This record gives sequence, structure tokens and C-alpha cells, in this order.
Amino acid sequence: MPLSLKSEIRADDIADIDALKPCKVFLLRGKHNDDLIIKNEGPGMGQKRPISNSAMKAVDKNARMRQLSLPELEAIQAFAEAYQDYYQILFGKPWRPKTDQAAEQLKKEFSKYGLNPSEWFKMDKLQLRNLDSTLRIVSDNERDSALSNFGRALSRNGGLGKLGEIVAADAIIGNTDRFTPWGRVPSYKGNYLESSGQFQWNIALKCVQNAGNIFVAMDPETGTFRPSGVDYLDPSNSFDKFEPMDADQQARWPAQVLLKKETRLQYAKDVASDLERLLNPRNRIRLSPALGFHAAAQIEAGMISGAKKIYGKFADKYNSKPMPEGVKQRLVLLNDIV
Repeated sequence: MPLSLKSEIRADDIADIDALKPCKVFLLRGKHNDDLIIKNEGPGMGQKRPISNSAMKAVDKNARMRQLSLPELEAIQAFAEAYQDYYQILFGKPWRPKTDQAAEQLKKEFSKYGLNPSEWFKMDKLQLRNLDSTLRIVSDNERDSALSNFGRALSRNGGLGKLGEIVAADAIIGNTDRFTPWGRVPSYKGNYLESSGQFQWNIALKCVQNAGNIFVAMDPETGTFRPSGVDYLDPSNSFDKFEPMDADQQARWPAQVLLKKETRLQYAKDVASDLERLLNPRNRIRLSPALGFHAAAQIEAGMISGAKKIYGKFADKYNSKPMPEGVKQRLVLLNDIV
């Protein structure tokens, strides 16, 4: 059976495995030109996922993920443990060190932490690019070209509106591991030069918390790259269970920035400003901004659109069943902007 989000993973569905991020993100390859990503999000994330998942899916249908079941984890473990013999029998070739290392990493993770479904998720394989990796391309010419392409993916075909929707979804679920409306934001240091022992640039930022979580993904329907909301689960997030908030929590809820025109627009300006600096790390003089002259307005319009979509998603989701108090509380707060 092909690997997919909707079907249960079985050991004999898997043909190959690669580590995309050591001990954390793995690519499962099936036997029918089918791929699936599995990822360890950390302890207890399974309890946080369902409502946050609905919120992000409301603005980005490709940013979906599902918690792995215990039988699926057992199937993946069985494949990892038997990988070398399996590869030899299936393909008639010796095992490949890269894949064997990935299987070994999985075996060690399962052995060390056990098979805990609340930590592991599966998601579709998307053709992704993130801003941090793009900035770290060593060659100046290759990096400048890649950044130009990244900027076009953000700004063309309604991309900034889409980005604004993702910014709104992050704020509503409480994810500040991509952008943050307040709090300490580290400067961005890129391309360490061993010859001088210094970074090539050190960019002061206003709201970008992690450039590695700013993604563009290939849209399977259009074949073009557009902003993506993947990687929205933040282990440090205290809001994503959507529990009722007291007065102090309500004041710290990141979506407060969406509720008033002036704070929402300023946040959009900060997002646009940070992205312009990151897309032009050498601060070259340009005749026009990489994202255009109306980026902030488009991002802000996307924030409103995203809040409306999430509001509508929750209203429909709980139309015929009781709405959790925490969700109801957030919708009341969002009501003025939707």
C-alpha cells in the first residue's frame, strides 16, 4: 500500500529511509514512488496538535500532519531493525551506509525514549525551501540568485497575503518560533568566515525569531513556490492546547497583536522590514524593495483574511458539538476583526 497520511504505515510498505535532520526528521520512501516525512516534535506534542492543526490547515491545506499510532511506530521500528537484510533481499545490493545510518538513528531514538505516539508525527513530503538555508549558501552569486527567487515566491501570485494568513495562524495558536510580535528577537548572523573569524553579516531584526522556519513550498496545484505554514508546533508554546486563558495569559496571547488596526499594521511592517533585510543581507542599494512597495499592506490584509478563515473553520468544526471554552474565548476576542 502506498505511504500516505490517510493509510496506516506498515513495515512492508517501506523501501528506504533517510535522515533529513539527525534524530528528528526522517524521510520514508515507499515502493510505489511514494514518500512520507516522519518527525519527532518532542514530549507531549500529541495533546497540543488537534486544534492547532485545524487552525493552520484553515490557511494552508498542505501544512497538515497526523500523529503516528503505536502500530505505525512498531512497523517503522521493525523496518529499521531489519533494514540491512531487507535491502539485500529486496534489491540484491549491499546496504547503503547513508540509509543504514538513518535506520540506526531511528533504532537508537526508539531504544532511548521508547515508542511514544505523542511525540511522533507524519506529514506529506513537500518540496521546501527555508530562508535560513538560502542565506547560508556560500557563493555570493548563487546566494543572491536564490534569495531573489525566494523573494519572488513570497511576493508573487498573492504570496504576501498568504504569508499574512500564516502569521495570523501562528499568532492564534501561539507559535512564536517563526515570527514573534513581542519579546527578545536575536540578531541574524550568517555565513561564518573562518579566515577572519567573523560573520559576514549581523542583521538586527524586529520580529523574525527563526529564519529556518520561514518556508516556501511547491504548490502541487500550480507548480509554483508559495509561502508555507509547515513546522508550526513549538515545544515552548503554552497556548496551543487552546485552554481557557486568565487575564495575564490573555494579555500575553500573541494574537492580541491582530485585534487592533495600529498594532496589526505595525506587526505587518515589522515582518516586511525584517524580510527585506534578510533578502538583501549585504544591504545593497536597490531601486525597489524585493517584496514591492505595498508589502506591509498585503501582509496585513492576509492577517485579517487568515483570522476570518480560522474563525470560520472553528465555527463549522463545532457547529454540531460543544465548543471548548478556550476556543470560544479566542473567537470572542477575534470577533471584532472578523
